[in-house]
Amino acid sequence: FSYLMSCPSVEKALASGSSSDLLIMESSSSSSSSTRISSVQKWQSNVRVLHDFPLQYHALVIANQSWKLISILYHGTPRWIAKLIRLILFVISLLPAFVVFACYYVITSDRIAVAYIQEKPKRTSRHYLDVYGSQKTQQQPKREEGKAVVIFLTGGAWIIGYKMWGALLARALVPFGVLVIIPDYRNFPQTNIKGMIDDINAAIHWTFQNCHLNGGDPKRIVLVGQSAGAHIGSCVLLQKIQDAANNTSTDNRDSRWSVGDLCGFIPVSGPYDLIKMRDILHQHGLDKGIVNAMFCNDLKRYSPTCFLLELDNNGEGIDISAESIQRDRSSNGDNNSIRSTTTSPRTYNMFRSQFPPTCVIHGKTDRTVPYSISVDFFKALQRIQIQNTVSLKLYEGWGHTDPILEAPFAGDHAFHRDVFELVQLWTNNKTEKGSGEDSTTFTVFDPSNPACKKICPSVLVDLGRFFNPF
Repeated sequence: FSYLMSCPSVEKALASGSSSDLLIMESSSSSSSSTRISSVQKWQSNVRVLHDFPLQYHALVIANQSWKLISILYHGTPRWIAKLIRLILFVISLLPAFVVFACYYVITSDRIAVAYIQEKPKRTSRHYLDVYGSQKTQQQPKREEGKAVVIFLTGGAWIIGYKMWGALLARALVPFGVLVIIPDYRNFPQTNIKGMIDDINAAIHWTFQNCHLNGGDPKRIVLVGQSAGAHIGSCVLLQKIQDAANNTSTDNRDSRWSVGDLCGFIPVSGPYDLIKMRDILHQHGLDKGIVNAMFCNDLKRYSPTCFLLELDNNGEGIDISAESIQRDRSSNGDNNSIRSTTTSPRTYNMFRSQFPPTCVIHGKTDRTVPYSISVDFFKALQRIQIQNTVSLKLYEGWGHTDPILEAPFAGDHAFHRDVFELVQLWTNNKTEKGSGEDSTTFTVFDPSNPACKKICPSVLVDLGRFFNPF
């Protein structure tokens, strides 16, 4: 279902009759044009998407990837069946909220879906991102200061992730003058962690190059990630810094942005230590075989906490550079050895100077990823003494998906408020009330805003928390 929802042609079909609200366009990452495309051009773009990704393509990919996943699950732990049943009960319990959620995503939002990879041989139907809060003017010149931009990386256990899961964050932040960009990315088994990192790398690059076309300021970008999105985002930042230190990159497409260009990073409920998480994930139905396949049989390399600890340990660091990963891709299979490399003072100092201001967030009743995982990640960042601020925020009584689902459903926007305040702090977002619909922004997050109202009875939210498999 997640894959099917990701298909632009399906999105368009779901929004038939509402083409003015749900628009899909393609925007070249190298384009310097400042003119927003017209409705006719957007419609023509939809036709091109349907031509590039016909239903036969989706049917073939879904069948192929489903068969791969089912084959792995069949030989693994059967615990995923119980988790699937709980997931179904979770959705049923919160159905009134999910209806509002879906209506916002498909019909009432100003969402624009954009292809962030233009090369057709490389692009799939997962290589699209959603832009919320773009200005609705015909001319959108590049300005020295535009809206603050939040890039939100959704979770989904690296398997069921989809950009729609971030819609509530966009719904809460857009009324306060924030441009929200939520990229989709390929999931397992369509790709492994290497492909996910590449996809997010490309999406961030697209944002730096094109957010001004939608009223955003490329100098005021904050990266936010939840669960698997927080993990992938952390891996992207660490790899980019190591590539910059080694003057290496496997892809010129994403070589023009650096970690130091980000104003901040907010990882939420992330599994930053895969070695500690392996048994926990297995108990939750994510078989060890799947975990090993997703992370190329090298959990240590893709564990941000382990990387940071080894970086601080006598100058030794795990080699996660693009050059090293490219060597692995050239070798037979994905059975990568753990590489350690002596870190030069230049590399160590680059990590300390480039890593952006960071606030690590987690719920204290998270049953999927213990909050101690975030505490360890926070302490590892402190140990290397990055020059920017690092903080830790723990939410009492919140589980794994509370920041993005249950809490907003119940009208509790503490997470959205904290994100907004951090964005303002890090981007020096001095907004002012203006005149007209498109220029109205706010300096204070107002929970009484209609976008922040409660959309589900508390009793159903509590029931959903009981059935929540995550």
